[in-house]
Amino acid sequence: MSEVDVGHFCLFLEAPFKQFVVIVKGSCAEVRSQLFTALDVGYLTQNEHRELDEMASEVARIVGGLLASLRRGEGK
Repeated sequence: MSEVDVGHFCLFLEAPFKQFVVIVKGSCAEVRSQLFTALDVGYLTQNEHRELDEMASEVARIVGGLLASLRRGEGK
């Protein structure tokens, strides 16, 4: 089971929101890793990989900002 699946199940376990965001951040890294695997085996072209990796990177930055805000207590 990938971390993406784990994050999905956390919603049903009613885990605290901050913990869920930490899992999502890890899932972003996993997606980026899986994109490299897809590139290596030929499922993606260089251009497709670059575009998808940029999107995944942007999501990771957004999630990182949310997590930083939660850790500072701004999400109360």
